[in-house]
Amino acid sequence: MPIARIPFQSPPPFDLPEAFAEPLTSLPVPEAAERALDLLGQLEAGDVMAFFAPTADGGVRVLAARAGSPLGELALAAWPAESAQAHFSETPPVLAEAQVAQRPLLCMGQLDEAEAPAWSSPLQAYFRAEGWGAQLGFLYVYPCQTAAGRPVGALWVHRALTAGPLNHDQPAIVAAVASLLCRDRLQEVAS
Repeated sequence: MPIARIPFQSPPPFDLPEAFAEPLTSLPVPEAAERALDLLGQLEAGDVMAFFAPTADGGVRVLAARAGSPLGELALAAWPAESAQAHFSETPPVLAEAQVAQRPLLCMGQLDEAEAPAWSSPLQAYFRAEGWGAQLGFLYVYPCQTAAGRPVGALWVHRALTAGPLNHDQPAIVAAVASLLCRDRLQEVAS
């Protein structure tokens, strides 16, 4: 099945306890992103979670990435050695699509040659990693923008096909984390 990109309405954000929410708004953005991904990892929200931030040259970089499973560790190992700070000279189309839609995207399907340009080289390496078999599984892309609608980054949560989609309170918790990270202060990380 070709990759489908489905805009969806995120549930109302979960009311996170202050002990979890406060660091996401008070820490510098890189540390807040790492803390957020640690929280999502503890909740088994995804096999791989990443936060992308804008750069001054119009591209994006991976500000933080975490594996939430052994399969996720294999996939992250397929990225370039510097994947924790991987830089994309332009915003990968799937991230740009979520920003244009101004709502989260759920991407599912099989990565094939026709789809390759939409994912850029580091992302192709990731999805072709041992274990995925080019099967996308469930990729949630949460765009982050200012109140004025200016894109300032994206949170992604990827789950293997065998893990199934987000369930129970996970969508509302991911929405809460995204909303706390997606603030005007994200411009601090553009460099």
